Amino acid sequence: MVARPRFDFVGSLELCRKLRTLADDIDKGASTRKTGRDIAVAEGSFQGPYGDDHRARATGEDVLTDAIVDALDEGAKAWARAWRTAANEMNDYAFYLAQQQRDSMYASQIWAWGESATYDPDTETYTYGPQPTKGYVTPPKPAPIPPGPTYEAPAAFADYYPSGNNMYASYITSPSV
Repeated sequence: MVARPRFDFVGSLELCRKLRTLADDIDKGASTRKTGRDIAVAEGSFQGPYGDDHRARATGEDVLTDAIVDALDEGAKAWARAWRTAANEMNDYAFYLAQQQRDSMYASQIWAWGESATYDPDTETYTYGPQPTKGYVTPPKPAPIPPGPTYEAPAAFADYYPSGNNMYASYITSPSV
């Protein structure tokens, strides 16, 4: 049985944006501090064991800042990938519902086709019109990963509509089911 996934599509992209903003703020703050700090700890400007210690701390701060910014950015990208996975699961659910709708339409058409038969008492036979065709459901296309740094929701959710015996998908930015 296919079930609708439980996922906060809007909240996950908002989290992506907040993580990216936090990474940018940390990076900007570090580069503001780095300018003055690098002048103060430049070779020849601050001598002795304290100068060496401050230079080592500056290097450590740069490495740690880069690691934090990279981790926040990777966290945002991971949530965007989770969004894509949930969107694909949502599309699988919409596809399942569209198949159910198509099967229901087909069953109604077969019933009406059977009821429309005419009986010829001379030949004792029933005459039927052309048998209805079942039609098809267009499979959903894979959802893209929302692009950073804005992480706006792409039109990735299949919204099925009938056309004749077939079910086609258009794509919208939020789930319809």
